[in-house]
Amino acid sequence: MTHNILRQILDERPKFHRGETEIRGRFPIGKSLLNRPEEIRLIKNTYTCYGIDKEIANFIYNYVNSESNTLETGAGISTLIFALKMSKHIVITPNKPEIIAIKKYAKQKKINFDNTTFVTEESNKFLPQYKARNLDLVFIDGKHAFPWPIVDWFYTSDKLKKGGYIILDDVQIYSVTILRDFMKEDPHWELFKSFKDKTIVFRKISSSISNVAWHMQPYLMNRLAKKSFKENILNNLRGFLNSH
Repeated sequence: MTHNILRQILDERPKFHRGETEIRGRFPIGKSLLNRPEEIRLIKNTYTCYGIDKEIANFIYNYVNSESNTLETGAGISTLIFALKMSKHIVITPNKPEIIAIKKYAKQKKINFDNTTFVTEESNKFLPQYKARNLDLVFIDGKHAFPWPIVDWFYTSDKLKKGGYIILDDVQIYSVTILRDFMKEDPHWELFKSFKDKTIVFRKISSSISNVAWHMQPYLMNRLAKKSFKENILNNLRGFLNSH
């Protein structure tokens, strides 16, 4: 039954998002670095669907159940899937009209939110105070401006249980690309699945990620080594030129 509803959701691609969802108030003209047509589309403030792709929707559907503890930053089609599977779910978005639209659509599909808690706050304000642990899955798809994806990751990683999953969406945006690249090299994480290089899933393979020093992180040390190697070559070259 729920799988039929999932198919309907993915076929219909309901429009919950309106204009620019990452800022409060109207989108300021001339402030975006997007091309003009894209900027105009945001300024018009029309409803659209920024929902997840079919493949990641099915991944969440298959990996979550009524015993799961889950959390997401941002809201949309994914929120409906967590509700369908009746996971104990936290949704964090300050966008109240978005939540109203999601709830209206869910009512039409007879999807209930009995196990869902909607938090209408900015994630960087809520997550530092959020005390619950043993999360099974975290979906990071809220604000994409730098450094918000990294902040969302930082405040949820140690709340995720060992063996749990973190999903990063919109990896093509560089604020998320940086996070993906760090996690690919970090020994606390295992790359589990990638969807078209747009959405990526990591599995946590350590109990904690916070008891660490900078020199224990391959992402930092690898880049420091490359920089030092380059500096050594330049210094040697300068020494050679100065001696002749």
